[in-house]
Amino acid sequence: MGFFDIVKKAFPIQVKFGNIEKGSRANEAEVSNFPGAYSGGKEQPRGRGNFKDYLDTYELCCWIFVCVSRISTSLSQVPLKVWELNGEKKEDWLEIVDPEDPMLKLVTKPNPHMTQIEFLESISAAMELVGNSYLETVYGVGEEDPPIALYPLLPHRIKIVPDPKDFISGYLYDLPKGRVFFDTDEVIHFKFNNPGNQYYGAPPMRPAENSVIVDMYTTAYNKNFFRNSAVPDGVLATDQELSDGAIKRTKRQWNKMHQGVRNAHLTAVLEMGLKYEVTQMSAKDMQFVQQKKVTREEILSIYGVPPILAGIMEFASYSNAIEQWKQFWAETITPKLKRIEARLNHDLVPKFKNLKNRYIEFDTDSVMAMREDKEAEARTECAYIDRGILLINEIRRKKGLKEVSWGDTWWPNAGLTPVNLMGFQDPGRLNPGPESDFPSPKQPTAFPSQKLLIGAPATYAGANIEDIMKILKAVAEGDTELSPFRQAKLRRLLER
Repeated sequence: MGFFDIVKKAFPIQVKFGNIEKGSRANEAEVSNFPGAYSGGKEQPRGRGNFKDYLDTYELCCWIFVCVSRISTSLSQVPLKVWELNGEKKEDWLEIVDPEDPMLKLVTKPNPHMTQIEFLESISAAMELVGNSYLETVYGVGEEDPPIALYPLLPHRIKIVPDPKDFISGYLYDLPKGRVFFDTDEVIHFKFNNPGNQYYGAPPMRPAENSVIVDMYTTAYNKNFFRNSAVPDGVLATDQELSDGAIKRTKRQWNKMHQGVRNAHLTAVLEMGLKYEVTQMSAKDMQFVQQKKVTREEILSIYGVPPILAGIMEFASYSNAIEQWKQFWAETITPKLKRIEARLNHDLVPKFKNLKNRYIEFDTDSVMAMREDKEAEARTECAYIDRGILLINEIRRKKGLKEVSWGDTWWPNAGLTPVNLMGFQDPGRLNPGPESDFPSPKQPTAFPSQKLLIGAPATYAGANIEDIMKILKAVAEGDTELSPFRQAKLRRLLER
């Protein structure tokens, strides 16, 4: 079964929604008699690189498979949500949960034969291999009907037809029996940035091409190394002159007796003065293990996959494993989620003309790695509020939330006491600032049960701070005529 036969099997022709029956034109043309070849404008070349070879590499190179599958599988686990925007603040947005809502129904089940996870995985895998992913948009039978199905298209079969006025006039989809032409509103095109081509995205496989070739060569060499009895290439040499028949017979007998892993380490019997001489270095001498590590690291770095997520446990520990996992989600997956999310809102959402103010978003709150970052951020914000660095409404504005009536008041930690309320007049660097910065009887408290300390005598070890300061001042000024009561009181305080 060929590559496209597998895809064709996964994407049947018809899409059925109630009484509406609408099919994918690409799949329909693939399995039926082609109606006619396209003879329109000239398509835009994709540039260097063979997209079909890049797709095949997914099945041929283990590290490409590891990187692409890790990225696409992780990305597909983040569910899509649909919101109705009722204001600028996100707390005013209404999450669409009605299973019969046409937009939610489409993103939840893009077509009758794919789940949302499979759908997102196919988009991501195509982008990681060739830098481009295409969706065929299937509409209802009515002229104003919104999309009812989305089908992934094979990216190596798509050609873009440029337009001098509208930038793109359409898309050509190559099939064995001809071509299908899609209008611009029938295709959603996801792509990576490509400074050298404004029509097609840059394939990540392109910079990884040489590393993949070297890795495949080293794998093939080692395969042949073990196939040839796990010994390096060599020659059978002799000083005698051999006839052509003797040469062929000797070679045939040698390969029969010593070629292959099963025949390794068997005793060889040589005649006619033959000697076995090694002509190449062994795999150990060529340091193929180190070479494979180098190519592996190059491929992983191109795709932004940390070693621990590729199953490489060398130098791994619990702490750096957690950090690599967070880094993968923050620096690799999140930007890709935003790219897909932006394209869906730019191309798909406007096609639902009867649904206004809609927004499609990935629910990153369901990702554990993202939740931990948000928990750390929340702890930092609470510390800012406690220390008076930010007010509650300032933080709410940053998060796009509505302000609250009590959010412009400083809510300090009830266990903290300002220094100027402890009896110190001017403690230098400890001076917290003008008294107006602190709570006053005119300023409301953070909690109704919280009591302000202004006007209340400060104490230490059960004694009034003012009394302590008077005693210490008297001692400092040389006042030795302290009453026995004061002397005893001062002694008790100093002991404490």
